[in-house]
Amino acid sequence: MTGNSGGVGKLLAVAVLLIIAVGALAVLNMDLLGLKTRLLGGPEDDPSRVPVPPPPKDPPKGDNAPLNVVPEFVATPPDDRDWLTRRERPLPPKLTVSRNVGGYKAEIELVLVPGGSFIMGEDDGVESNQPKRWVKCDDFYIARTEMTNEQYFAFILDNGYTRSQFWTQAGYEFVRGNSMAGTELIGWGALDEARQVWALLAPQGDVTVELRAPDGSPGRAGAPILVLPVGGTWGDYFQYDQVGRQARIKGHNGQWADSNGDEVSRFAMLKSDGLLHTTDFAGRIRLDSLQNNRRYMIVTWPNGNLDAPTSGIVSRSEAVRLRGPKMPVVSVTWFEADACARWWGGQLPYESWWEKAARGTDGRIFPWGNDLELNAELYPNGPKTTRFGNFNRGEVLEVGSFPAGISPFGALDMMGNVSEWVYDTYTASALREPRFGGINPHIGGGPRETRGERGSSTKDDDPQTAKLHNRRRGDPFGFNRFRGMRIAFTVEAALKAAGG
Repeated sequence: MTGNSGGVGKLLAVAVLLIIAVGALAVLNMDLLGLKTRLLGGPEDDPSRVPVPPPPKDPPKGDNAPLNVVPEFVATPPDDRDWLTRRERPLPPKLTVSRNVGGYKAEIELVLVPGGSFIMGEDDGVESNQPKRWVKCDDFYIARTEMTNEQYFAFILDNGYTRSQFWTQAGYEFVRGNSMAGTELIGWGALDEARQVWALLAPQGDVTVELRAPDGSPGRAGAPILVLPVGGTWGDYFQYDQVGRQARIKGHNGQWADSNGDEVSRFAMLKSDGLLHTTDFAGRIRLDSLQNNRRYMIVTWPNGNLDAPTSGIVSRSEAVRLRGPKMPVVSVTWFEADACARWWGGQLPYESWWEKAARGTDGRIFPWGNDLELNAELYPNGPKTTRFGNFNRGEVLEVGSFPAGISPFGALDMMGNVSEWVYDTYTASALREPRFGGINPHIGGGPRETRGERGSSTKDDDPQTAKLHNRRRGDPFGFNRFRGMRIAFTVEAALKAAGG
């Protein structure tokens, strides 16, 4: 019994030791009360215990977005050799693209902006203009001047407003079924509620009246159309009741009688006074002799001479210069500007393209240098302005009127005259825009987001707005008589459009 008791005692002792060892190991592994941390160090010393970071979230946008880390500006230009496009032959410094629409020809002169880095923005305390930094742009072409009425008119004539391939979806929905296809100065406009009678106002001053069937196809040939200057002497022998849609002719006996289209077509005095016209095979008449600064009543019978007539007003009351061929097109929405640029084979310029074309590569404030040179002597008793551009004059002028304000790459009117739509969605600051980077940086966006515009207009009087780094924004659906557009092209698109 004694021997057996001794053996059992030894076994119990061994078992106790094993239990103590296992318990100690468990304590160390569980790190109870921080024992392991205190004895062996923290989790950072144990590669198997390094905490896994949570997955990254999409960065917030707008004013709540974090500021990007931008290095301090260094005046030394960066080395561009690693990213510049290498071309087999030099690009032409100028190109001309042209379009011919039914005998109507329009041209746009382009200037080359060579690829390379340039100084964009300015650390002027205005968040939207900051930061001053080097930005990379590839070779591109930009129009020498703002888009003119005659250049935009070619887009209108080619039925650009009804061809969906040139429009964003939101833009096409906006203009489809509209009573206008053009601006308030040039283009098509419906004269009647049924949209059967349309007038086309051309930059050169002539007017085309067109009849259309309800489905939009060409209207009647041989239909009588009266073109009556408002306030003219024709009221002595002809009357038209717009509410009742009834024409009346005064007979030789001095009595007024209701008349239909057949009777009006035979009335001699309307013919002799040049007020009666007849539509051609396409349902159109072209009027070259309408006086300026006049309003005209159009009376016609689009559905047959025995049916009720319809009428509308054509106004030529705008000053001739505003719709002149060489005047910048104005009062176009962003969607219209974008569609017109696509029709020409180009695009609206990116903000980075616009600023480089205007500013050059050296960070100058104006196209010609750093001094606006406001000089009251240009207008002795009027507002201060500058000989370099149409600034603070309040009157839009023909494009290219200030050759002294030419940019380093040969572009005109980059300061003054009218501001210009650009491609980019407007954001408060590039510092808060993670997409703004790389080569040819630009900011896309949703169809209804605020869009950027660049450049000052003749309506501006604050010299700060004339600075080329100054950024502006506009409602893409909005109209403005002091805002227009300018077209730009990638190299490949420009060569193709120019037939090269």
